[in-house]
Amino acid sequence: ASAEPLRATNCTYNPPFIFSLFVNQSIIMRFSHLAIIQILATSSCYAFLSPRVALKNATARRSSNGGTGAVAAKALFMTGDFAYQPTNADMEQKALEQKIKLTPKELIESITFERKSKRDDEKCDDFFTSLLTSDTGATTTTVSNDDNNNLGPVKQHAWDMLHRTVDPVIELERSFEDEEYTPYHTQPLPGETMLVPSGFQTYGLPIVRPRYEAWRYFNVREWMNARYENNIVEAAESSKVVDMEEIQSTLEARGAWLSDEACHARLIYVDGAFVPQLSKSSEFVNDLTVDSFSDDEIKCLSRLPDGFTDELAYDEIGASEYKVGKGDRNLKYSQLSGPDQNVGNPVTPFAMNSQSGNAAFCALNSVKAQSVASVSVPESVVVEAPILIVHVASANVSKRQSYPRTLIRMGKESEAPVQQFTVDLSSIGGADEASKIITSKFCNGYTQVYLQKGAKLDHNVMEDSLELFEGWVDQDDEANVREGARTGLDSTQLSHIDAHVASEACYSPTLFHYSSNGHCRTILQVSLLERAAECDISSINLSGGLTHSQQDFKVHHIEHETVSKQNQKTMCGGRSIATFRGAIRVEQEAQQTDAEQLAKNILVSDRARVWAIPSLEIVADDVTCTHGATVSDLSEEELFYLRSRGLDRQLARNLLMFAFVDEICQKVNGPNGEAVKRTIRTYLERLVPKGDRAIKGEFQSV
Repeated sequence: ASAEPLRATNCTYNPPFIFSLFVNQSIIMRFSHLAIIQILATSSCYAFLSPRVALKNATARRSSNGGTGAVAAKALFMTGDFAYQPTNADMEQKALEQKIKLTPKELIESITFERKSKRDDEKCDDFFTSLLTSDTGATTTTVSNDDNNNLGPVKQHAWDMLHRTVDPVIELERSFEDEEYTPYHTQPLPGETMLVPSGFQTYGLPIVRPRYEAWRYFNVREWMNARYENNIVEAAESSKVVDMEEIQSTLEARGAWLSDEACHARLIYVDGAFVPQLSKSSEFVNDLTVDSFSDDEIKCLSRLPDGFTDELAYDEIGASEYKVGKGDRNLKYSQLSGPDQNVGNPVTPFAMNSQSGNAAFCALNSVKAQSVASVSVPESVVVEAPILIVHVASANVSKRQSYPRTLIRMGKESEAPVQQFTVDLSSIGGADEASKIITSKFCNGYTQVYLQKGAKLDHNVMEDSLELFEGWVDQDDEANVREGARTGLDSTQLSHIDAHVASEACYSPTLFHYSSNGHCRTILQVSLLERAAECDISSINLSGGLTHSQQDFKVHHIEHETVSKQNQKTMCGGRSIATFRGAIRVEQEAQQTDAEQLAKNILVSDRARVWAIPSLEIVADDVTCTHGATVSDLSEEELFYLRSRGLDRQLARNLLMFAFVDEICQKVNGPNGEAVKRTIRTYLERLVPKGDRAIKGEFQSV
């Protein structure tokens, strides 16, 4: 066997490949990607071209040489791992098909769409329908706006987005001379049947699916078995059934309360209803209802994440002048870094792989929320004392859905510290199955943040629950049984924070998750829209018992010289599962970006599991980006050092665990920092293991 050397020319498609064997013109190759290779039968070289260029050149040479001759092109088609050379009959059939040309309109009209759902998909759609249609004055096709206890036009927009019909996206192939040409397209064959994208069979926004990348670690199949009967209580009725003094005293003990002297303003919501007797409003911190919405507020509140509001938020951050002279490629989420590296239409599978999967739940919040906690700091105003926002699920109302909604807008050169608490005060107890179902809760929060030029926002977000998970469920069978019967294990806590940052502004969110609810998921998305925009993200996630918790962070660098930092810490014990998904995307225009991401995870139990998934997606070529993740047990060397100084095993472990989270706890931006630390300490004490580890390894922290 012999073969001439292969030399690449005009290479526009360059996947990793391995050459195995060359035998004259019959070439056996093994590639890691599908490809089409054009082999030029010349005496000196072979050419490796892109699929489109290969077919184009092959057709041109065949036409110029009458389909014969020593220099006629031959195409080698890859199928799976191996290549085969088509026969003359195959090539003649291909040429015949190319003669049959259809106009784009004729091609689209020849295609049929089919909506297929698996059993799990139908169950997910039914679960979402039960949340959407319960006690809203709505059916599956209409929405009621008869009362003022909703968000009016914001609700209508979300409802319309949920009930639009979504068909597969057809991207026709463009000519090579077109400036928008890209080799990536989804042009189907004439008469082809295309499936509607998964998640869009029933609704116009993607509904949760077990196979989605965003949800694959959330145990969706178990979650779909839960049911949450919505029984929203109006504000007047809520004050009759809830003991406000008990609510206040409990919040004070858990650090979720600031006195009138210690805070600039305080907004308290109980079961979704604003409670004025516990609140302290100010000129620019108040409760918004549909009667007081301005056009700007409606535009801010109507925005949906994951590209389902395609236009970037330049108007909302006071940067309308930036849009002058810019095309869609710089102003629309789907067109950034186009035409080859853009995300594209949000309903395509490629775009959905990088989404949070939470757009439908954000729209659900817009449909079901009763009012909005609004913080609108004017230009050049500096707020010294913290602004406190607390959303409470009370212990006296069962079968509860709650939909906290928060809007924070910072004017140019303004500064403010904001504390935002979500506290589940559901009753403790209920070992029987009936009580467990009655007291389970569903909380779906949505927070929108807009920072104008030069603004600074220090944003603390705390997720807390009164009920504690059981400790040592991995070692104690009785504790495992008690944990399985716990009332909060069927409760769900979803939270989505969507932030947009202008030039020279700095957004500093610090997230504290120490809730015992069984299904918890927190999404943080930050878009750095203009030059020198910054964000500094810190978070801790304490997971124990049989709980599932997930934190998803995405920082989107859109303009040059933007800076981001992520410092995430997770401590996982018992039989719990914790997940961190961190993503950084740097667009083509975002040159000189500086991005850092680090996830540190400690497993204190043999049965606990943690998934740390940091990722970078960089289109620019002049950036400084780092990311990493560590998973470890408490260090045996550090434990030995402390025990050699007279500390017993339990106290030494406590000290190391408290030190691990203390770096984040120091960022509480108010006088209630010590109270928050005490609450976190009670959760850490439930995570501290007893005795020696059953499995010991070399992977220890240093």
